[in-house]
Amino acid sequence: MENLNNDVLTLKEVAVFLKVKPVTIYKLLSLNKIPGTKILGAWRFKKELIEEWMDTDCVDPAKMAM
Repeated sequence: MENLNNDVLTLKEVAVFLKVKPVTIYKLLSLNKIPGTKILGAWRFKKELIEEWMDTDCVDPAKMAM
């Protein structure tokens, strides 16, 4: 059961994990730019999906130099 608690993050935990303010997470949610689920009025995020989202949406510095 311990492992399960680390798999699902709150909005505040995602903000800390991404090193941004919670308002930034709300903005990303309103733009459908970040994967999340609202459960009984509270946002929840699968850590695995957030990490995957970061990997797929990150900008490749090598491509920027071209």
